[in-house]
Amino acid sequence: MLCYVFHSLSQGKYEDVKVEHFHNQMQLYASILISGMSATLKSGLRKEYVGKIIPLSMPQGKIDLLCSNDVRLKATRKVVCTCDEYCVDSYENRIIKTTLRTLLKADVLDSQKASIHSLLKSLDGIQVLCPKNISWKMSCEGDSNAYGTLISICHLIIADYLQTEISGDIGLSEFYSDKTMHDIYEKFVREYYRRHYPGVSVSASKVRWNLIEEEEYSDRKSLPEMKTDTFLKFRGQVLIIDTKYYGKTDSKRSENLYQMYSYVKNEAANLRAGKQSKEEMPVVDGLILYAQTKEDKPLVDYTYNMDGNRIGRTTLNLNQDFSRIVAKLDNIVSQFFGIECKKVGNF
Repeated sequence: MLCYVFHSLSQGKYEDVKVEHFHNQMQLYASILISGMSATLKSGLRKEYVGKIIPLSMPQGKIDLLCSNDVRLKATRKVVCTCDEYCVDSYENRIIKTTLRTLLKADVLDSQKASIHSLLKSLDGIQVLCPKNISWKMSCEGDSNAYGTLISICHLIIADYLQTEISGDIGLSEFYSDKTMHDIYEKFVREYYRRHYPGVSVSASKVRWNLIEEEEYSDRKSLPEMKTDTFLKFRGQVLIIDTKYYGKTDSKRSENLYQMYSYVKNEAANLRAGKQSKEEMPVVDGLILYAQTKEDKPLVDYTYNMDGNRIGRTTLNLNQDFSRIVAKLDNIVSQFFGIECKKVGNF
């Protein structure tokens, strides 16, 4: 799944990860981070300008007069300067070093710890952060480069480690399962279809409210935004998929069905505008795709025909072999788009 979520995991530098066997997810994360950092060190750590406060014999940047008036500093004939230094001590590199040090305390393989010690020798001059206080500026969506992938993996490692270490911290536990894992699950489904079904238009589109364009209805800003997780379009047919990942089964409430109904009906009405014949009328369907975790029991599948639009729900068991996971995703395409919708490539 991570190979679909983070595009750069498909690159050759991560090939060795595929043939390793792990006893827990932390060992998998460690292997990915070690492989990624080994490749990054070969090409060179990213540098950026970092503000530094340094006592200097020759003034540079801005002089801090208050600190420079210190009696002990005067004896050295130095002044305290605030200046920007182009170095590897960036916040991203601090996150990576902090995560590597955290892995040394986690349940990872001895061989991985040896690799981590070797990597840390190349990270001298980079500060270490407090894991609890890291400001995560990137999300799973921010995978535009290799560093984005590394930071996202670091986020998973730190969240997993803190969840294990701080038992009873409900807020953190809920964040890890419901927020981070939901983002991964959502993007995995979308990127799987994008990679293997080139004939299908795949996006995370917004659905417009189908309003009567009169003055009293012109203010759309007060209406909630209808942003889909996965929007598939194939030969005039549309399938809206709403991915749901919950830590608890009882979170799967009926309002998800109402939400999907609103998405489907508004999109169908928008597409019908200007169509003259029944043959031209687009088909818009919706599917709520729940993730089944270890604690979950599979929900009963259903599909309702609501005035010409199919709206259903099903579960995707994430604990089974990956070949069965993708088979389920392929069956969804066949069910709604037919056998004409062809798959390209293997996982």
